[in-house]
Amino acid sequence: MGLVWVGSILVNEEILKSGFARLDYTPNSYNERLKAVYKDATQNLRGIHSSLCKHISPTPPNSQCVIKGNIDKATREQLYHLPTCRHTIRLF
Repeated sequence: MGLVWVGSILVNEEILKSGFARLDYTPNSYNERLKAVYKDATQNLRGIHSSLCKHISPTPPNSQCVIKGNIDKATREQLYHLPTCRHTIRLF
């Protein structure tokens, strides 16, 4: 992840603060600052963390869709589970 500055404004921080992005855990000199504003946006349900962006449906929209996917919050690793596979498929 690159840090984007416009004058003295850290754009990454402003986007996270508004809740318009998820935190990238790539090490940089502003990690703690970015983690703090991301946590605040998450706790205060701003942007993508609001109820408007979360729609949970217990049934898939298509009965033929049998793939279950998850994204690890810490590493952002994409994990997919197929009914015919005993183990998880990892995509990077």
